[in-house]
Parts: sequence; structure tokens; C-alpha cells
Amino acid sequence: MEFVPAILFLRERGVDSQGNVVTRNEFNDDKWHFYALGNIGDSKKTDYTRAYNPKDMNEFTVENSDNNTNNGQFQSGVFVYQNHNAVETDYPAWSETTAYTTNSIVVYNGMVYTRTGADQAALGENETYSWTAADWTAITYTGWTDQDPPYFAPRTNPNPMDYIYPITPSQWNVKFGDDYLNRKHMTLVTEKFDGDHSFEFRYACMGDYRDGDLINDTTGLAKTQEKTNHQKVLDFYEWLVTATEEEYEDEAADWFVPEAMEYFYAFTHYYTMMDNRAKNTFWHWGKRYISTNDANGTNYNNAAAQATTA
Repeated sequence: MEFVPAILFLRERGVDSQGNVVTRNEFNDDKWHFYALGNIGDSKKTDYTRAYNPKDMNEFTVENSDNNTNNGQFQSGVFVYQNHNAVETDYPAWSETTAYTTNSIVVYNGMVYTRTGADQAALGENETYSWTAADWTAITYTGWTDQDPPYFAPRTNPNPMDYIYPITPSQWNVKFGDDYLNRKHMTLVTEKFDGDHSFEFRYACMGDYRDGDLINDTTGLAKTQEKTNHQKVLDFYEWLVTATEEEYEDEAADWFVPEAMEYFYAFTHYYTMMDNRAKNTFWHWGKRYISTNDANGTNYNNAAAQATTA
């Protein structure tokens, strides 16, 4: 099991092994067709065989290990809650049956509050608390530039299909202190790229990774470089969930190699679909070499080093 430079040929016979007629997806003539040329294989563990520049600290690959873990589906963190496009936080909803202590943080009617009143006494049987505004202070948030104020939702774990796209940069970047209020953003920031959540480095920092551990840090600079590479993933994720349809069309080539993106979509749609559409995919950040004409008269060496994700 390994990845090797290979040529892929496909043939569709129109019948299965029992002779039953099946739907053809691509070719109708029962002949072999050249289909792909690349670094093709059957194992995600053989990082040493991947084609990359082992002398470039800025080149790396991130594996999206599973599409049902945290950010694996590129979730926006915004969904419809109480008839509002709400930013899901990591704080609980205020409850009339919970005794709160000073400095507790809750979500109530679309706003995040901290308790400034005294600790509440335990409830007796069949007793409940009432919301007392004097005991709670709305947080001061930063990073919000939208005209309308934010509406926050408690930690609810909505259905992944309920998240909204695109969201505004404010809905992604709004903060309370040093923490992002958007739960999905904060999860991505705290992602350690060691297999604990959705993403992990497979090769980076001029070395090979095995389940989050760098095997050969040849420079001693890996930990610093990881932060730089991590930020590139954050930047890409933000663009993906905030780009409008027009921005996506205009800017996709700044993030992807267009031909690779189109081929990846077509191939997974016809032949592998969901198991390789999100999970077990490898997002490669590296150099994209472009033609002199594409460089539009600028210095070719600089233009050729345009970084893209593919």
C-alpha cells in the first residue's frame, strides 16, 4: 500500500460481474481510456512517497480526517435560531432551574451575559428562578462591523445541514476577550493538528508527520512554522464560509488550482463520492507554477511562486 506516480485507465463494460446491465457514468464503448496522471495510491499513511519540496518550510498538506468531526464539513457556525441568523457560541442557555455563581456566562434572548450578582442559593422543591437583569451584565464584544447587532445562540449542536452560507466576516470573527464567540471558529483556532479533531498535518515543515507527530524535524523550527501553516488553514476556512457566490467565482483561483478543483469534484462525484469528498482528503498548500503570459508581465520567478491550495 503506497502512493506512486501512476497513470489511470478506466473502462466501463455496462454489465456487472453477474452480467446485469448497469448504468455507465463516463464511457460507452467498452474500451480502455486514459483518465489520469498523478501521484495515485491506496494508502494515506505513506507520506514519504508524496510529491512535495522537502526544502520548502511553507509547503504542507493537511488531512481532513473525517467529515463528521467538528469542522470537517467546513461548518459556518451560524444557523437560524429563534427566527434569527444566530452565531452559535460555546455557552449554555440560561435556565430557570440552575443556580448560578458569580461570573457564570450564559446566553439569554440572543445576547451573552456574565453574572455580576451574588451566588444563587439552591432551589427548593418545585421552585424556579426568574431572570433578574440587575444580576447580569451583557458582555462587551469586539470585531463586529455589520450594521445590525449580533444575535447569539447557546451551544445547541444543530444539524450540520442547518448551517448558513455565506456568513459575514463579523459573524465569523466576533470576539469576547481573546476568544471567538463563533463556536466553530474557536474550535478551529484551538485545533492542534494532531488528530484530535478534524485536521492534522500529513507532511509539513520539511518533515513527515505520523498521526500528528513530526518524525524528523531537520531544522528545529517546526513548532514556529506550524503556527504559520495553521494560520493559512484559518484564512482559507474563513474565505470558504464568508465568500459570496460572486466572490467565490472571482477568487477561487486565488485559493485553488482551478483544474485540480474541477477534476477532484468530477472524479469524486462519479467514482468515490462521499468517502473521499470530505473525509480522507488531503489539502496541499504549495507552489503553483504559472506561465509567463499568466504572470502579466511581472517578474516570472515571483509570480511562479504563487501559493495555492489543491
